[in-house]
Parts: sequence; structure tokens; C-alpha cells
Amino acid sequence: MSIIRKVEEGDSTFNFTQKLENTLFHLLDDDDPINIYMLTEICRILRVDIENYFPKPYQSGAYQLTVLSNGDFETALNVAEALYETCIRFQKFDLAIIVNSEVTRGLLDTGLPMFWVDGKFLNKQQRPY
Repeated sequence: MSIIRKVEEGDSTFNFTQKLENTLFHLLDDDDPINIYMLTEICRILRVDIENYFPKPYQSGAYQLTVLSNGDFETALNVAEALYETCIRFQKFDLAIIVNSEVTRGLLDTGLPMFWVDGKFLNKQQRPY
């Protein structure tokens, strides 16, 4: 792989991670806060011990989700998937629609070779059709 290709991929993944952290997580927190119950479920899905990971009391969904993703691309993907799954489980379908639209918009804006289908990320080799 050429260095130019690696840098381009790195920029796309970084931009997508930033979009998730700065748009999706904060949009959800402003619209309908991610409460402690949803955060607990997201941490369970991600297999993160919430008490060890967040020693301070619950602050806000945007803060906690950003701390969970920590600027890491793969972790941000997992957080987005867990967030969608949790929205469905808690019957917050309006939030699930927001997650769908923001993730899709982020993928289109950054040009990442991935698809978002039913709350899961797929790469081009795993096309749903």
C-alpha cells in the first residue's frame, strides 16, 4: 500500500470519527439525552465496565459517548452500532432514525468504502445485495 493511500484512508477515518463525535453524539444529547440506563446498555454491548470506565457520576450522553469512542475509528464504529441497537431496544425510534441519517451522511461526506445497513457497518466486500 502506498503512503499516499494510507494517509488518505487515515484522513477519511479521522474525519468520520470526528463527525460521529461532534455531530451525532451531541445532536442526540441536545435532542433527547442519552440517559444512564441507555449508557449502561451501550457499555454492556461494548463489554465495558461502566463503573471502572466512568468513576464520576453521569454527566451527559455526548460526553460519555465521546469518552467511550476516545477518537478511535474502530471504537467509534462500535459505539455507533451499540447506540443504534440501544435506541431500538429502548423503543426510541426517533433517535434510531437520527443515528441512521447521521451515520449515512458521515459516510457520504467522508467517502469511506463502507455501508450502514440495519445498524451495522459493512465494507464494500460485504455488500448487502
